[in-house]
Amino acid sequence: MEEHGARVERLEGGASQITERTEGLDQALRQLSGNADNLDQRLKRLEHSTTSALTEVALVRYDAFGDMGGRMSFSVALLDGVGDGLVITSLNGRAHSQTYAKSVTEGRGTTALTDEEAQAVAAARGLEAESPATEAVRPLRQARR
Repeated sequence: MEEHGARVERLEGGASQITERTEGLDQALRQLSGNADNLDQRLKRLEHSTTSALTEVALVRYDAFGDMGGRMSFSVALLDGVGDGLVITSLNGRAHSQTYAKSVTEGRGTTALTDEEAQAVAAARGLEAESPATEAVRPLRQARR
């Protein structure tokens, strides 16, 4: 009988330990779930903020005027994840230089784009392959690799 009583006590003690461990695991699981929810919210905020960051960039160099070589003129497209941003163009000649900036919305100029500006926008969005005639057309993020 004593043996039976000792066995019952051991079983009760084991059941108590199991209950304590289960409660501890349940608490740890709730904490992990809360951490996962927090990380999910942070990821959503990060995804939202990167959509508006200027992540799509490409540069086109060219000769704008017949009197100037060396492809000193350029158009650079600076766009966010949805294709909004701007194109900056610098036309360089022997006697003068001109710089222009044009807005871009969803990959289209809000005013008419020159061929070189449109090429820069397309390259920034990954819609145009690099051309031998305009060797510098490539997204800068690829050039860094």
